[in-house]
Amino acid sequence: VLRGDQISVVSIPFDAQPEEIPEEIEKEPAKDKAQWYRLAAVATGIAILLLVFFLLFRRRKVPQVDDIPTMETPISIDHIVPELTVEERIHKERQRKITDIAREKPEEAVQLLRTWLLDE
Repeated sequence: VLRGDQISVVSIPFDAQPEEIPEEIEKEPAKDKAQWYRLAAVATGIAILLLVFFLLFRRRKVPQVDDIPTMETPISIDHIVPELTVEERIHKERQRKITDIAREKPEEAVQLLRTWLLDE
């Protein structure tokens, strides 16, 4: 030890009786817990209120059936599907009849086609 410090080891008996803690200090943790519980209850209540308001206002923003914009005058289907002329109707009717005959009597339809092809 260069500085000239001295160390001495002494035994001291333990005090068998604990110090009395003042009642004010003993009650402080209980007060702290009560304050934390109150704070948690208030925060939970605010969170629940915010959630309820959010859900209520979100539902109100959904457009009602009356609020959906509609067309003032309906579109006529005549513009979309043009009416067939007399010649086109006759042609479609013939085509339908030929298809029906070919389905009902396929052998006769094949024979008819062969005769047409041989005539040309």
